[in-house]
Amino acid sequence: TLCSLGYVSMGISPLPAAGDMKRCNGLLSIDDPYLYKYLANDGQLMGKLTDRRRQTNVIVYGRTLSTFTMIQGLLDRGVQSKCITLAIPRQQCHVNDTDADAQIDEDMPWIYPNAFEDEQTQERMEKKLEEIGVTIVRECKVIEVLSDSENLTGVVLKRLDMPDEEEEEDEFEQEE
Repeated sequence: TLCSLGYVSMGISPLPAAGDMKRCNGLLSIDDPYLYKYLANDGQLMGKLTDRRRQTNVIVYGRTLSTFTMIQGLLDRGVQSKCITLAIPRQQCHVNDTDADAQIDEDMPWIYPNAFEDEQTQERMEKKLEEIGVTIVRECKVIEVLSDSENLTGVVLKRLDMPDEEEEEDEFEQEE
């Protein structure tokens, strides 16, 4: 997703030579090899996320078990649940039309699996997160990353469960 938007995670170095890839502070991938460094208890990013005087929001985008473990880790480190948004895309939403073939459809459960094998467990987990104050946006796709010269300022999500005439784009601001 980040790559398709022209971004790489903060810890990816050097920047890939292909295209106009860029990075901005606050934009991380679960696959970033230095994720632990940016989310360290004494790190600058965690300091912002846990500062109770200035609310800083975080969007966790994904549908795998890693998404839910990321949220648990943020909560365990003191991030307020009301500052967390879980954005859950459709399983196939990042497959390009040109890539669509039977093999990708067949492999998708292994490439980009659901977090839980049964729907009831998924529903219970989502309900529990909502009860504690986490905002959940379902059936969405990141369509734009907003940033100033260095820092993430927001993310634009497109709702995929609404017809085009009712289409809604939610912009989530990253408050610094």
